[in-house]
Formats: sequence, C-alpha cells, structure tokens
Amino acid sequence: MPDALYKLGLLKARQGQPDASKQLLTRVRQEYPESNAASMAADFLNQAGL
Repeated sequence: MPDALYKLGLLKARQGQPDASKQLLTRVRQEYPESNAASMAADFLNQAGL
C-alpha cells in the first residue's frame, strides 16, 4: 500500500496537481512512517518544495 500511494503521489505531481500530490505523499509518511516509500516521499516533497 505505501508504494502504491507513493507512485500515485508522483503521478499527480507529473499531471500538474501539486496539492493532490502533497496530500498522497504526506499520507504515506503519516500512515507508513517506517516504509521505504515514506522516506522517498519525504525526499520528493523536499526537492519539489511541496
């Protein structure tokens, strides 16, 4: 599940929907904090400035 949410977050970012992207990536970090997807989501959020 965390990987799927992460990928959906990236997809929304590429589609020009930063708010939806941030919501999904933040959800990954909150619900699955120990997952690799949470770490990658944090990195993406920081790099994208979301």
